[in-house]
Amino acid sequence: MQAQLGQRLAEHWQEEQRKEAEEEQKEKLRVSIRHRLALQVGSAKSLHSVLRAFNIPIEGGFAPTQAQLQKAYKKATIMYHPDKHVRAGLNKQLEAEETFKIISHAGNRKPGR
Repeated sequence: MQAQLGQRLAEHWQEEQRKEAEEEQKEKLRVSIRHRLALQVGSAKSLHSVLRAFNIPIEGGFAPTQAQLQKAYKKATIMYHPDKHVRAGLNKQLEAEETFKIISHAGNRKPGR
């Protein structure tokens, strides 16, 4: 009985160590992705400039209407939604999550800010 308990504790400890290592690797990868995306977006603050930084096509070119901008925003959020990338590799999944956050943040800003 003691041997079984000891074995179960050892297995549990190993599983916890594996999870911690996996989370650490995930966080390192996330930091790397955030840095690369920050360089890609640069100082883009408006929704229009963020969408252009991610090469999202916007009808209306450089002077789109608010409706055209909203349409492009919706397409971008669907394209980069984390649930769409669940089965992709960890790198693609984390990249989609971070891109989605950037696009969503830009879309939630009030115009003119």
